[in-house]
This record gives sequence, C-alpha cells and structure tokens, in this order.
Amino acid sequence: ISDKIDVLVVMAPPASAKSSYVSIAAPAYIIAKDPTARIISVSRAAELAADFGGRVKGIVESEEYYRATGVEVAMDTRAKDNWKTTKGGSYFAVGASGGVVGKRADWVLVDDIHTSFEDAQSETQLQKLRNWFEADLLSRLTPTGKLIVIGQRLNANDIIGYVLNRCAENPRIRLRVLK
Repeated sequence: ISDKIDVLVVMAPPASAKSSYVSIAAPAYIIAKDPTARIISVSRAAELAADFGGRVKGIVESEEYYRATGVEVAMDTRAKDNWKTTKGGSYFAVGASGGVVGKRADWVLVDDIHTSFEDAQSETQLQKLRNWFEADLLSRLTPTGKLIVIGQRLNANDIIGYVLNRCAENPRIRLRVLK
C-alpha cells in the first residue's frame, strides 16, 4: 500500500491467504495510517463481506490496536459491515453488485468478486458485473482514491482483466501488479 500506486492488482490461487491480506489486514492498516479514510470492501457475497467487516472491526476495537494507533470504533456503530471511527473514517462492506449509492471511498478493496467459475465464463454475467463495477462502485471512489483488486484469474475478461485493460487505456493511472 503506497501513495505511489493508484491501483494494485494481486493475482493469486485459492488458499493463498488473499482475503486475510486484502479484506482483513489491509483495512486495519489503512485505518491505522489514516483514521479518516473511507473504505468500501467488496466480496462475492454480502454475508462474506459482512464477516470480513466484523473481523476488521474486531481488530480496530481491540485494546492493542487502540494503544498502537489511538483509533477507536465510534460507540454508536453496531453493524459489522458498516461502521465509523471516532476520527471520521468509515468502513462499508458489500457483496458484488450490492448497493453503494450514497457512499464515498478513499479506498475500494475488491476480493474475489466472481460468484463462481461458471459465472466468470458467462459473457452476460461478466458484462453485468463490469457494468456495476464501473458505474456503481468506481463512481464512489474519490479523485485521489485507491483501488485494490485481488483474486484468481478465471477468464481473460474477468474483473481483473477488466481493471488491467482499464488501466492500460489511461497512462496516468499508476498500476502495480503482483502475481
């Protein structure tokens, strides 16, 4: 996670701790570095996104985290998928194609959002997901916002392929790819 990168794409196989890094550790790290950061975290299903959100919230609520960072979860925040810090930051977890209207993000974290290998082979499903990704999700990103996409490659036109092509079309986007 660096100010010199606008988009980070991480391609890794199943069971390689992708979600532990991007959906759990990264948000906790981002909030520690910038307690005012607004994060939208996306997973393939709302339940999974909420589970990750609860795990991040648990870290941020811990005494050790507070001692190290001085950051706390706002007391009026109970949901594990939608919470705020006392410093004005926020965390919102959503399933792929879920509602993000009304949210803004300094960080969008995308973790394996294809629901299945079969869906990733359907051009109709891919187009639907890409439309949501571009029109709904990325429209929530602030002009200086950062995007992290992690997953396994399922199709040349999957969401990782879409992001790589999108970045190739705009040379101002500073892209880093890890395989």
